[in-house]
Amino acid sequence: MKKKFLLLIIVMLTFVTDLYALEYVLGDSFQATVGDVKNVYFRVTSISPIRTVGIGSGGTAAEATTNLSGRFVIPETVTDPQGRTYYVTSISDYAFHQSVSLEQIVIPNTVETIGEYNQEIKGETNVEIIPVSA
Repeated sequence: MKKKFLLLIIVMLTFVTDLYALEYVLGDSFQATVGDVKNVYFRVTSISPIRTVGIGSGGTAAEATTNLSGRFVIPETVTDPQGRTYYVTSISDYAFHQSVSLEQIVIPNTVETIGEYNQEIKGETNVEIIPVSA
C-alpha cells in the first residue's frame, strides 16, 4: 500500500512540475496568430495578478512582426501556445518595424504604453491610428 501511495505522489509531482515548466515568465516571448497574420510576437509583461503581454518582442528589430500590410487590429487578448490568455497592454519596441505597407493600426483600449522605435504609431509615417474607445 505504501508503494502505491508513494508511486501516486511521484506521478502527481511529475505532472504538476510539467505544468509549471510550460508557464512563461516575465520577459519571455511567444508567437501567436492574430486574425490571418501568423507568427506575431508577444512579450510577457506580467503573470500576476493577471497575465499581460506587449505586442512585439521588445527585443530587437530582427524579432519584430514584419511585412504587415493594410489594416492590422491589435487584439485585446491573445492566447499562448499552451492555451493561456493574456491581456495586450503595451506595444513593445520595434513592434511594427519594416511593415512598410501597413496602412492602419487599430489599438484596443487595453493598450496603455507604446515602446520606442514605433514610428508608425508615433506619427512619423502615413499609418492611420484608430484607437478603440472604452
